[in-house]
Amino acid sequence: MDQYNGNGDYLFNRIDEMLKKCCMAFSKVLGTGKKYTNHDTVRCQLFGLDILSDETLRPILIEINKGPEMSWSSNVEKEYKEKLASDMFNLLGYLDIDSPNEYIPILTVQVVR
Repeated sequence: MDQYNGNGDYLFNRIDEMLKKCCMAFSKVLGTGKKYTNHDTVRCQLFGLDILSDETLRPILIEINKGPEMSWSSNVEKEYKEKLASDMFNLLGYLDIDSPNEYIPILTVQVVR
């Protein structure tokens, strides 16, 4: 990472681009079943992605986990997962958070209620 001045932004920008492509690729098949067509309720699914990078900082998607583990075994993990859940509900419009945390939305969608 020395050639990138030790700046993680290069890698995270590449991961961001990869995630946008994943969202676009799956957008036509996720949430299209009969159980998702009831417009009186908002349903969402949290996915976990396992990503690694090679020596050129090219992100490689290893797998996508439907319903990742949200329990925790340490205070650090608890804080991280609580922020993640808070962000998810904030993006859906269920929470109004005045002070955003460090997470960056990858894809913003309009929720129809």
